Amino acid sequence: MSVFVIAIGLYSTLLLIIVLITVLRKEEKHDANQPYSVIIAARNEEQNIAGCLNSILLQSLPPESIVVVSDHSTDSTEKQVMEFVDKYPAVRLVLCDDNHTGKRAAIAFALRFMRTTLVVLTTDADCVVGKDWAKEMLESITPEMRLCTGPVVIGEAKGLLSQLQYSELFFLVAGGAAISVIGKTIQVSGANMSFYRNDYLAFFESGYGEHFGSGDDVFFMQFLQKKYGRRSVRFCNKPNVLVETRPEPDTNSWLKQRLRWVLKARGYRNRYSFIYGTLLLLANVSFWTIVVAYFFNTVNVLIAIATLGSKFLSEIMLLVLFSVKWKQKVRWLGILLLPCFYLFFVVGVALYRIFHHNILWKSR
Repeated sequence: MSVFVIAIGLYSTLLLIIVLITVLRKEEKHDANQPYSVIIAARNEEQNIAGCLNSILLQSLPPESIVVVSDHSTDSTEKQVMEFVDKYPAVRLVLCDDNHTGKRAAIAFALRFMRTTLVVLTTDADCVVGKDWAKEMLESITPEMRLCTGPVVIGEAKGLLSQLQYSELFFLVAGGAAISVIGKTIQVSGANMSFYRNDYLAFFESGYGEHFGSGDDVFFMQFLQKKYGRRSVRFCNKPNVLVETRPEPDTNSWLKQRLRWVLKARGYRNRYSFIYGTLLLLANVSFWTIVVAYFFNTVNVLIAIATLGSKFLSEIMLLVLFSVKWKQKVRWLGILLLPCFYLFFVVGVALYRIFHHNILWKSR
């Protein structure tokens, strides 16, 4: 039993230390006055693409070009983009050929059509960004800092399922942001990235991690960290760089998306990501082990309360801190339920993999 108590103790201590460092740390700021382009890889996003484009067109620092690359869409996505092309000179539509399939190839294919030759920002077609998103992302990238990423959260969280999705994603993103505070960036999201054009082309040509089929954003991060050093990638915690996405419509889609994340994790080579993930899993296993032990009278009540309380407190502090830092509403329902359901969610993802061998995403 002492092993489980120690696991939660280490986990809680780590979170509390990171919370303290986050409070004291100030964000760096560099010159944002440089041309840039935005690339949006889209596949069957007819319900979302208009909102995404409208948010980018409202940027306080306008892009030279906005390139939407259609990854073999079969709905009205391309038709909607053409309506923007007719109205806005900066918007372009690029259609992937048969030799370019998947997000990695789509972005590389689109790079040849951008008008700038240096800095690129990417987001997903189901996301919307704030008006200062590009400006503040550009303030965070330098020749020494080759890749910058920012938070991605669920914007509309109505109903219990959406609340749980919001809290689960927020916890994952906040955890990655917290680890980055100590200079150990372990995650990035293609829905919110700024980088140098030539770096991505070099990554694409290297074939690094391409056999996994997904996870291109994290493999790109690892490629740059290997080439330029671990501190060449940073997580920007400014509230204006936050990107909002939509929740999955049902539990099946949610589990399927997370399973894709788990499968690509086999190719990750970041030891800090492994350490944090292992500690997170141990803490959640320990949580329920101590709860069960308490009901069977095999653990002291004071030890159980102190241990479980420290886990709850540290996680709530982390979530509330980043909610305030990113100017997000504190969604208490999901925050309070997250520690209780998270282990069962992880088990659910594992069971989903056992009973579903062919995982389709966006009809392929």
